[in-house]
Amino acid sequence: MALHRNQDVLRNTIDSSLDMIQVFRAVRNDKDEIVDFIWILNNKASEKKFGDVIGKSLLTLNPGVVETGIFETFKKVVETGQPDESIRHYVHEQFNGWFQQSSVKQGDGVATTTRDITAYKKGIEMRISAARAAERRIRKLEAEQQREIFRVSLSTLEEERRQISERLHNGIGQILYGIKISMSALHYGLDESVFKNAKSYTDKLLKDAIDETRRISHELMPINLEQFGLKSAIEEICVELSGSTTFKFNIKGPYKNIENYLQLAVYRTVQELMLNVIEHAHATHCSINVEVNRTEILIAISDDGRGINILQTQKADLGLTSILSNIKLLNGDVHINAAPRGGTVVNITIPRSESIIV
Repeated sequence: MALHRNQDVLRNTIDSSLDMIQVFRAVRNDKDEIVDFIWILNNKASEKKFGDVIGKSLLTLNPGVVETGIFETFKKVVETGQPDESIRHYVHEQFNGWFQQSSVKQGDGVATTTRDITAYKKGIEMRISAARAAERRIRKLEAEQQREIFRVSLSTLEEERRQISERLHNGIGQILYGIKISMSALHYGLDESVFKNAKSYTDKLLKDAIDETRRISHELMPINLEQFGLKSAIEEICVELSGSTTFKFNIKGPYKNIENYLQLAVYRTVQELMLNVIEHAHATHCSINVEVNRTEILIAISDDGRGINILQTQKADLGLTSILSNIKLLNGDVHINAAPRGGTVVNITIPRSESIIV
């Protein structure tokens, strides 16, 4: 009586499981080799899938177990006594999904617990697919950004070349042509006063040509930056551009140790932003602060002007667009905000070379 009650408890426990619980007995040939298995127990979850299969052949009803390796696994568990835990994709007979199956030796047979994990696997696959799609979108955006940066760089380069060409043609070219005309007017026996006037005019033209050549050379590569460093070069810009706008500059940290290309990047960035303050902000005061530390360079430029519409300014100003593109190439960040009391605040962060992730 007690044994019967225990069997009922055990059966009810097995039947209450949502997993498929099955027990198989090995079928052997004359050589004592396992050639099949027959069902000797199925819980309710298994009966829903397999029906009434007690005493029937596994290979007859589910031959797909051979192709998927389940049959060989059952044989190995019986012969070695070592349990097995496997995840299989089973697409045979009444099944089409993913299953996690545990197999343990049970006498001369196996007891198995099988859980349908198809929904779980699909969830993983969907997450993987979504992650890959997101990665593709990110790569596409990065490629588009790189193309845009390349386009802006080319446009900027062509614009700079055009400006240099104009200055050479309309500036130095005309000055040299004036020198040629002045020199052609000189001849032997010319009146001394006329000669002196012509010589004085020619000297002035030569000085103008030298000054214009220096200005163009300075714009192409600021000599002060190369010879005296970043602090001196930016201070010189402040002096040159001060007029209706007063510029105040401060730099701290080991700025003398900045890599040369970063010094040039900082110089060009500050120069372009100062020009934008003059052209667009109409400010009376502008503060430039540069802070250098081991991992990054921080640039903060604030003014008390009327503020700028950065989108409109970018469309109209190729120089500013180029600067912002160059900051992106350096893995830097640019934040442009309205100042609390009016005006604009620009904060730029440029990583040092040891912290740039390629």
